[in-house]
Amino acid sequence: MRNKKLRIMLLCVILISVFTTGCYNPEAKQTLSAYNGLIEWGGKDGKTDYSRGVAHYNEKMYEQSIAELTKAIELEPKNIEAYHYRGRAYGALKMHEQAISNFDQAIGLNPEYAWSYNHRGNTYLTMAMYDQAFSDYSTAIELNAKLLAAYHQRKSFYQSSGMKDQFNADSNKVNELQFQLAELYCNRGNGYDLAKMYEQAIFDYSKAIELNPNDVNAYQKRGRIYYTAEFYEQAGADFSKAIELDPTFVSLYRDRGDLYERQEKYDQAIADYNRAIELDSAFSATYYKRGNLYRAKKMYNQALADYSKVIELDPTFADAYYNRGNLYAAMRRYDQAIADYNKTVSLDSSFVNAYYNRGTVYEREEMYDQAIASYSRAIDLDPSRGNAYYNRGNVYVIYKMYDHAIDDYSSALELDDSLANAYYNRGNVYDSKGMHAKAAADFGKAMEIDSRNGRSYSNRGVYDIRQRPSMTLAK
Repeated sequence: MRNKKLRIMLLCVILISVFTTGCYNPEAKQTLSAYNGLIEWGGKDGKTDYSRGVAHYNEKMYEQSIAELTKAIELEPKNIEAYHYRGRAYGALKMHEQAISNFDQAIGLNPEYAWSYNHRGNTYLTMAMYDQAFSDYSTAIELNAKLLAAYHQRKSFYQSSGMKDQFNADSNKVNELQFQLAELYCNRGNGYDLAKMYEQAIFDYSKAIELNPNDVNAYQKRGRIYYTAEFYEQAGADFSKAIELDPTFVSLYRDRGDLYERQEKYDQAIADYNRAIELDSAFSATYYKRGNLYRAKKMYNQALADYSKVIELDPTFADAYYNRGNLYAAMRRYDQAIADYNKTVSLDSSFVNAYYNRGTVYEREEMYDQAIASYSRAIDLDPSRGNAYYNRGNVYVIYKMYDHAIDDYSSALELDDSLANAYYNRGNVYDSKGMHAKAAADFGKAMEIDSRNGRSYSNRGVYDIRQRPSMTLAK
């Protein structure tokens, strides 16, 4: 699929050249740098000089372009494109006679080269040689019926001459070709987007919009790239414009809703998801996203309803079960929470958070064997999950499996040595095992991390008294 889309992009490059040329090339600087490197390496032929000349032209470095194209012509005197581009460079410098001479050379080598007629016509127009310009535009159109630029110029002649029928005909052709060209730019933009060449994709989508201001797809796709690049203002403008053009385009509301969610504009996001659901009530992901926003706004009943709707539409949506399970747990509906976590891991056996959260619910429900099993599975899947070691250690303490508890607290602290409670709990276990020095050290560490932990001070004080039995307490 990827190769197919890239082939489509290359085809669009070819087809766009049939309609237009001379546009800014987003890759011009990189291309020019590549040719400079080629020459330094030792490559030298007419094609290299020509390519450098075109790259200079695209960078509006016209004098350098002329110099390189002249070298190319010296090496390849029949290089039609070299004459054509040198003519354009001369034209950009307002050296009109030299420009026409080069276009004449290109046409002499290939009398059917429509673009040289078109650009020679532009030069004649600049020189106020209107008859010659009109003739060249007409010839260009005869040779290439899709040459948009020539229609643009010729229709202006018809308009100024009061030739309404001809003007209308050329205007209609311009509109037709602009629409086709916009579609080609949009398709090439899709290819660039697929290749993660986002600057080029934005350029092409922008050209498509310029040619067809009603191109909803181009606005949406450009908006998505802006969203990915975190240019949220531009993304929002594109999504909103596309919605203005087509208020029933459901995915636009989803896209803008995602943008609002990213910006923490939850009410606007919910409004867009509401509209998306009105337009397509069977798309489960929209309910899921809206449910997440309801949960963030602590509208738990609405969130539950949305997660349940997701599950109704798609019984394999593991995240919906997981999030609903979290809500049930928060509402102390533990049996339902466990059922949802069970379903989550049956659909996705690598869902670490589901195992961990299920473990916390089992622990609350005093189902300690199941809690240990769930924490252990979470640790197997993610050995860096410090809170899973800590919680499992707490359960081992309940079972008086002190060595296991110490190991787990130690593992949690290796991963995060700022866990005051892990030091405190391990200190208690050491104390229970008669390892009072280690207990005191842990209580001291807990006090350093959390000076408000009165339990640590108390336990450390008890240890100090044990170490000084002859000490008389102050009365």
